[in-house]
Amino acid sequence: MQELKAVLAEKKTRKKKRHTGMLVMVAVLIVLGVAGIGLMKNTKEKESAGLNREREYTVTRGNITVGVEANGKIETTHHSHNFVEGLIFDEYLAEVGQMVKQGEPIAQISEEKLDEKIEELKFEVEQAAGAVKKAKEAKRSFFIQAEKTAKEVRENSQTTYDNRGKELMGQIRSIENQINSLTPSTSPENGQTVKELEQRLEEVRASMRELIEARTKELEREEEHAGIQNELNGLELSTRQSAIDEADRAYQKAKKKLQEAEALKQTPILYAEQEGVLVAAPYVKGEKITPEKSVAEIGDMKKMKLTLLVDAGNVDEVEEGQTVEIIVDVFPEQRLTGKVVEKKLVVSDGQFTVVVEIDESDITLMEGMTGAATIIAKQKNDVLMLSNKAIRVKDGKQVVKVRGEEGELREKEVTTGFSDGHISEILTGLSEGDVVIVVEE
Repeated sequence: MQELKAVLAEKKTRKKKRHTGMLVMVAVLIVLGVAGIGLMKNTKEKESAGLNREREYTVTRGNITVGVEANGKIETTHHSHNFVEGLIFDEYLAEVGQMVKQGEPIAQISEEKLDEKIEELKFEVEQAAGAVKKAKEAKRSFFIQAEKTAKEVRENSQTTYDNRGKELMGQIRSIENQINSLTPSTSPENGQTVKELEQRLEEVRASMRELIEARTKELEREEEHAGIQNELNGLELSTRQSAIDEADRAYQKAKKKLQEAEALKQTPILYAEQEGVLVAAPYVKGEKITPEKSVAEIGDMKKMKLTLLVDAGNVDEVEEGQTVEIIVDVFPEQRLTGKVVEKKLVVSDGQFTVVVEIDESDITLMEGMTGAATIIAKQKNDVLMLSNKAIRVKDGKQVVKVRGEEGELREKEVTTGFSDGHISEILTGLSEGDVVIVVEE
């Protein structure tokens, strides 16, 4: 009896467990179903929201610029400082990166070979002075010879005319005297002779008129030739004057170097000619000074420049004098301006170097900073502008979508002007502050 009760109790427990398990499974299925429905609903809502996403673009006022964009490095304007070439370098009295004031010592020369260099420079000055004198004498000699040649041409021409004129005038007077001595009425023979003499007189007078006419034309030709010759002589004299100027520059340069060398004998120091930062100091003790390498270079902090690398395809659009807008990487919120001062027509890795002189500003720029620039080809200032993404073309017209008074979207026609490819000038249809809606599908 007890065994039967035990069996019945066990069956009842098993049945209860199966019933509990079924309830749990049903509950799980219900939860999963609800979650699935929620997930599907959220997905549909997200898809619906994505299909109707709107973007707003505001009409603003500003500048639209088209130009060449390039990157580069900021540098100071370097000023070279040198000792006389051929001397021996001793030491620097300032370090690279150090600010120096005008008149401060920056380097020292060795007095080794200084006396020898002074004697060498004295000889150079003497030779240069001789070259100036020789160039001046050459110009003077050419001028004298040119004047002499022109005078000889004029005198020879006049002499030929005078001689022929005297000859014809003599013939005319002789014939006139013969005619006056004959009386046609005394004899028929005299009358015939007078007629022959009168005919001969007219022939000589005609020759005289031809001579005068030929002389007039000859003088015109001489004047024209003299004008041409004067121009040629002027060019030659200009060339000879250039030779004098060049010789004089060489003389002045040699004299200045001698004066510098003699001054170094008293004080063997190189002084800063202006205020700035020492950016280059390439010599070492005992090295010989050469003209190819400056002893020191001082960067003028008040005259900064930006050296840009411009792609070969854009360099034709760059000209000296163009305005440049600059953004220095470490001052992204500040805009600087400048102008193109040099375009180097030597390519390197497919790019050309363009040098921009930066206008003065309150920003402290340092050599080595980098920046981006736009070399302006065309610019329109203070215009209404809108992103090209907000403008559509419909039936050949430019249209935008704006929101009406009741919140509905409606199309509005606009007219655009200048564009940089991203932003367009708005000429008609919109006002500053208007909001354009773009529905992205």
